[in-house]
Amino acid sequence: MRPINLIMTAFGPYPGKVSLELDKLGKSGIYLITGDTGAGKTTIFDAITFALYGEASGEVRETNSFRSKYAKEETESFVELEFEYRGKRYTVRRTPEYVRTKKRGEGQVRVSADALLTMPDGRLIYKTREVNKEIVTLLGIDRTQFTQIAMIAQGDFRKLLDADTTARTEIFRKIFKTEPYKRLQDRIKIDAQRALGDMRDAQKSIELYVDGIVCEQTNVLYPDLEKARKGEMLIESEIALLENIIADDKGALERAQESCRQADTAVATAKADIQLFEKQESFKKEFERTQGEIEKLQQELADAEKAYQALVAKKEELDALSKSITTLENLLPKFALLAALTKEIEAQTVDKRKKEAEAERLEKTRVAASDQLGQSQERLEQLKDAGVKAAQLERSVETLQKKLNDTAELEELIAQHQTLVRQLEEKQQQVQQAIAAKDKAAKRYSELSAAFLAEQAGILAGTLVSGAPCPVCGSVEHPRPAKLSEKAPTESDVKSAKSLSEKADAHAANLASEAAALLTKTEDLKAQIESKGKKLFEDFAPERVAQLCAREKKACVAQKSEAQVLLAEEKEKQKQKESLEAKIPALRETISRMESQIAQLKAELAALTSTLAEKSKQIRSLKEELGFESAAAAEEKLTAQRSALKAGLEAIESAKKQCEELDKKLHNLRGTQKGLKKAIKEAVSLNIDELRRKQAQANDAKKAADDLKEKIFSAVDNNSKLLRSIRERSAELIEIEARCNWLTTLSQTVNGNLSSKEKIRLETYVQMMYFDRIIQRANTRLLAMTNGQYELLRRKQSGQNQSQTGLDLDVLDHYNGSTRSVKSLSGGESFKASLALALGLSDEIQCSAGGIELDTMFIDEGFGSLDDDSLESAIKVLVGMTGTDRLVGIISHVEKLKEKIDKKIVVRKSRRSETLGSTLEIVIE
Repeated sequence: MRPINLIMTAFGPYPGKVSLELDKLGKSGIYLITGDTGAGKTTIFDAITFALYGEASGEVRETNSFRSKYAKEETESFVELEFEYRGKRYTVRRTPEYVRTKKRGEGQVRVSADALLTMPDGRLIYKTREVNKEIVTLLGIDRTQFTQIAMIAQGDFRKLLDADTTARTEIFRKIFKTEPYKRLQDRIKIDAQRALGDMRDAQKSIELYVDGIVCEQTNVLYPDLEKARKGEMLIESEIALLENIIADDKGALERAQESCRQADTAVATAKADIQLFEKQESFKKEFERTQGEIEKLQQELADAEKAYQALVAKKEELDALSKSITTLENLLPKFALLAALTKEIEAQTVDKRKKEAEAERLEKTRVAASDQLGQSQERLEQLKDAGVKAAQLERSVETLQKKLNDTAELEELIAQHQTLVRQLEEKQQQVQQAIAAKDKAAKRYSELSAAFLAEQAGILAGTLVSGAPCPVCGSVEHPRPAKLSEKAPTESDVKSAKSLSEKADAHAANLASEAAALLTKTEDLKAQIESKGKKLFEDFAPERVAQLCAREKKACVAQKSEAQVLLAEEKEKQKQKESLEAKIPALRETISRMESQIAQLKAELAALTSTLAEKSKQIRSLKEELGFESAAAAEEKLTAQRSALKAGLEAIESAKKQCEELDKKLHNLRGTQKGLKKAIKEAVSLNIDELRRKQAQANDAKKAADDLKEKIFSAVDNNSKLLRSIRERSAELIEIEARCNWLTTLSQTVNGNLSSKEKIRLETYVQMMYFDRIIQRANTRLLAMTNGQYELLRRKQSGQNQSQTGLDLDVLDHYNGSTRSVKSLSGGESFKASLALALGLSDEIQCSAGGIELDTMFIDEGFGSLDDDSLESAIKVLVGMTGTDRLVGIISHVEKLKEKIDKKIVVRKSRRSETLGSTLEIVIE
């Protein structure tokens, strides 16, 4: 990328329009940007960077401060850059955001930032976001990379040179995007901590399983179980012990089950004897009840037979009634014919009236439809242009809705981030509390341990026996044995304190792991917010993101509401037009159809009038033939006769059926009585009180046996489940321990924590490759600037393995063969080394960015610390670096540079009140 022409208007210290024809400086070599302090030398590079990326070149300058404070109110602020890239010319124009006085009325108005990119083929690209995207795609680098490659900024010369491994890692992380390696290191470390926690959890769960084993204290295995609960057994021994306990309980369970079976047999026998006694007693009661029922049924049967004979004697009256019914049934169809004719006349009369009304209605409707057709045709002519703007308004509404959705997503991310920050703060407090508790427990354990060791003499003295030799000195006399102090701790006290210390340590480690995970989530979410915010807002700033979201939502809602109102109006007109276009042909067809229907109705009315006259004549003839006034009168008499006949026949049948049912019941009762009499004769003599006493004894024995069986079964079931759980958890523990071991080793390796090894992290190892290439490129310039005296070296050995290493920098002095830290260089030597390293970094970034072409470079200050020879060497290096297709601009106050460099951009600052601000010109000597 090579700038051709730069135009700045009301930008920075330049109040009016200034045009800088950079093409006059040529395509290669070096030129000087010189002038008064604060006149606006660095603003030239700011303007180029702003034109390309919409941001300043440095971190301390903001885009909302670009408006010149010396500019007139009516002067517009903008920057326009024409540049050449790969043989093609592009022009980009940007307006910064600023506030100016209203041209009409009072108050101020905010001018929004905007951008326009003109492509070589004349195509125009609008809007800040689209222009930014196109520039990055075209050049292949973003703003940060551009400033690192194209400008060595003022005050930044020694940052990279003097940085240690930790600081240099942060610098390279941003430049070479090695953040994924750091995240991998952190992730592996978290995984290793989790694996350690999983291993401890598995061990604790097995301890809990052992504590839950059920075993009677009378069992010979109970003492061994107590040892297991104290942690004095291996897991394999615990499993074998539990298997023996289960085997003993299963034997006891079989014996208890046999006792239950015997008790069940005794209970069943007692119950059967009692049931037999109760059954025999019920036979006697049933026999007496049956005898009474038989006597009652015999009397009922005699009365029913007498009533049946009386009904049979009236059979002749029912036969006469049947003949009368037949006569009436033959007459009824003629009433139906009369009714049918009457109904037809009534229906046809109604139909005639309907057709007359329909004909009248159709005529009125036809007239109204004709009027409506005329009105519709007139309205359609008025709406012929409706719907033209609907598609454009719909796209506008969709665009605004998408902005609202993006803003809502960003607000949701902000809320999530705030929640995570609060959770992180709470977790960090918990970590501090846990660390304090851990230190307290460790101190307690240390004190008790020391006190316990100090009391060993008293403990040993307690084992001495008079006449027996001392295990320490061999004497058989013990005149002054040591004594235990009253506050002497026991071994159990020491072990308990140790256990508490270990648990507190583990708890603190777990909380620290959780805090680290929360921190990673918080940082990731913050990065998402910044990424989304930069895409959504051209003036994005993290501290103002909530205000930006509110502003964006308010603007979008207002614009969307206005567009929706216009769209609704346009759609309503379009809808009316479409409705009329469909309605008019339908109206024409309706009018034609109604005219045909009216003619048809008139013909049908004439035919109906003739039919009604003929049917009235038939009705008069039928009425003369029938004897009843109406079919209803005939039907009423027929219904009464049928009811009487049916009642008589049903009474005879009912009486007959009742006699048969009573006879059958009497026969069945006599058979039942006979069987009961036989059962009573064969009954066994039993004592009910004795039977109930035996039943109570059997029930008590059964309950005791069942309770014992249930207790033993519960113990076997519980212990069997625990055995399966211990076996499964033991197998898992083996796998977890193996995983924990290799994860811990891997974590120590990638995080540079291996004991007795250099502290080099994975990310640092990757950065070392870039650093070696940077140093190699830098040394070609440094050797030339120092006449072969100095060469930069990456430090291979740190001398100690306690701090992170790998990116430390030394310098080799070829004059005396010594190697020392770059921090020992003098001011002038440091500038040379810094300049060489910066140039090497610029070359490496440009190479890593995929072969981009940047034909212009700026160096801001730093030459004032060089002597004449060093200055000459530095200029030679820069001239040699430019070759035939690279131009280097030096921003400096050094007078000797003015003498040595022919091409200059001279910036002057006016202090007169009427011409405040700066001007510039290109001078070629």
